[in-house]
Amino acid sequence: MKILFVVTGFGYGDSIRIDSVISEIKKLSPKAKILVLGYSVSYNYFSSKYPCLKMNGYKFPDRDMKFSTSRFMLKNFYLVSRWIKSFMKHKKAILDFNPDIVVSDFEPLGIIIARKIGVKCISIFGFDPETYKTYPHKNMTLNLQAKYISRLYKESDLVIIPSFKKQGRVGNIIYVNPIVRKYSPKNEINIMRKLRLTKKPILVMLGGSNYGIGLANKIGKINQKLKQELIIFGGREQLPYLHYVRFKENFLDYLQVCSGIITLAGNLTLSECLTLKKPALVLPIKDHVEQQMNAYSLKDVFLVETKQNSLEKSIRNFIKNKEKLMVKLNKMNVKPNGARQTAEIIIKEVVK
Repeated sequence: MKILFVVTGFGYGDSIRIDSVISEIKKLSPKAKILVLGYSVSYNYFSSKYPCLKMNGYKFPDRDMKFSTSRFMLKNFYLVSRWIKSFMKHKKAILDFNPDIVVSDFEPLGIIIARKIGVKCISIFGFDPETYKTYPHKNMTLNLQAKYISRLYKESDLVIIPSFKKQGRVGNIIYVNPIVRKYSPKNEINIMRKLRLTKKPILVMLGGSNYGIGLANKIGKINQKLKQELIIFGGREQLPYLHYVRFKENFLDYLQVCSGIITLAGNLTLSECLTLKKPALVLPIKDHVEQQMNAYSLKDVFLVETKQNSLEKSIRNFIKNKEKLMVKLNKMNVKPNGARQTAEIIIKEVVK
């Protein structure tokens, strides 16, 4: 069995998601061979783990907390030609590998390659078009993104959506449980000692992009008054905070012992908060359709703030109501086996 994974390089969430799926595939089919196409974060993440080829991918104007369609289109004006260039560059290597199936997360180049070499393509992404139908705050920017993603879904042979609440199938879309990293809870006192923490911190998760850099600076200034123990993760720029790290393999240790988390609305982080029952203040990127849908899906479980002009008030409200959020979380029955479900689907499609 040979599987080609084409993975977006925007942030760590997609790379970690695919890594979790590959680990489950290897358990179910130890002889499975893996090849990864990636760029930026995904190439750096996978190049030491599996055979990995570098491709051209999306460029995001990720400076503030708002997705701009016009800036995105300008940044990616030559994207199709870059995709074709990537395919031609690696065509021989791909044909020599001779994959049985292509899995794309979330890269249209995967669909292009699958069509060129005559195999199926499975797309994995967090945007749920069925949830979007019920979303009350649609606008032109969100509609354009939703239409674009839905078109890619139609071009895929199968779509897998890791969902917080749904299971089953609608058309060519299969909903699976949240995809998270494997983690066994540990003794919290030992973790605190190992991480050199004297009290449970509040984590601030920015993801692997720079969308949250400005947000982190605002939170840092607010915390001069609140004096909470903060640990800031993510981003691509060094921030002047004592507890700041860009990426940690043992992030889930920090998550286990934290008292809560302030985060963007990435699918992976929210899934892991649900799994470990951690209250969250969720700040979705404005006009980013996947993040808006993730936050909308969990508005009854987490504290979701879409208007960031009252950030200090939101943080104070979050600190005050963490215990109430815990009550809601404890009522959630989350099965974090989405990686195994996804691996089983991929293998089943290969052996058909």
